[in-house]
Amino acid sequence: MIGFAEMVKGQVTQSLLTAMLENAGYRVSRLGVEEQLSDVKYLDAEKYAKLELPSALRLLPDLLVAAPDLSVARLVEVKYRRRLDAFSCRALAEKLEAQFRLWPGTTVVIFLSESFWDDRGYIQDHVRGLRAADLQTLRNDLLPVSRRWEQLPMLHQALPGLKSDNYLTQADYCTSVLMALGDL
Repeated sequence: MIGFAEMVKGQVTQSLLTAMLENAGYRVSRLGVEEQLSDVKYLDAEKYAKLELPSALRLLPDLLVAAPDLSVARLVEVKYRRRLDAFSCRALAEKLEAQFRLWPGTTVVIFLSESFWDDRGYIQDHVRGLRAADLQTLRNDLLPVSRRWEQLPMLHQALPGLKSDNYLTQADYCTSVLMALGDL
């Protein structure tokens, strides 16, 4: 069973992303296994394993995001981390590799509480979009973690079309929530 604080962080970051995407005109539907069978989030690891859910269901991305005219749709996984360090980069890359194998084309949106730039309240400092090809950057131990983060695509680059007139200015309001999550 995941802890209460981790559950709150996951739900808050999914809600933040949903609000940002809907504000930009996207259509968003929640998909993940926790949405399809909500009680699984309360199970301990042993009981969860006894369910024998297929990998495709366990690794189902959190959201289905479609353009306003339904011309394109993307699967989106949402991840929250208080901060990134070399160990968490490797662990995250390993976990995402399995998901990318099952769900090619998925975009992963990573939210950080602690930016690599002190006290800046810009959404671009706290959110990145990651695709399968970006796993190399995340794993690159020759680069400091802050440089890896800089090289990952910003959200509007990973999800083209997101950059609407209101996206960046209104999304900056989300950073105070992200920073507060780090205190949970």
